[in-house]
Amino acid sequence: SKAEKALDRGVVVLAAAGLHGGADLRAELSWTTDENLDIAFVDSRGRRLSVLRPEKIRVREERDGAQRRETMTLRAVSGTVFVEVTRPEPRRAALAAGVESAKPRANPRDGEVVRANLVIKTATGRQTFALALQPGTRRVASVRWQ
Repeated sequence: SKAEKALDRGVVVLAAAGLHGGADLRAELSWTTDENLDIAFVDSRGRRLSVLRPEKIRVREERDGAQRRETMTLRAVSGTVFVEVTRPEPRRAALAAGVESAKPRANPRDGEVVRANLVIKTATGRQTFALALQPGTRRVASVRWQ
């Protein structure tokens, strides 16, 4: 099957639907560690839009060998939108993966930062951010529309 071939090549793409073409806002996060990172948009009404609340957004997650990428688009934007990146706490990540007996344990990487690049694109420009992420959520940028 197509999925088996992708897995054999080490390429995984998760997307229920394609990304918005001509989106007002596009964010692309890339990193090379075996950890899950997530993008979220916080809209002008305070709603946190992400893979956990996929209202009005489209998300594509890709993995090609060690390279990981998450891309999120929002077709129409008004007001201010904040862009956040989350690196889950180790215990929360284990619980989200379905490991109910997840106990905090010493992980040699816990004190290390995860390096990632975030590219934000709008109709009027593009900005790149080099990130050094500790566990938790970090508000990286705000984008404003009239």
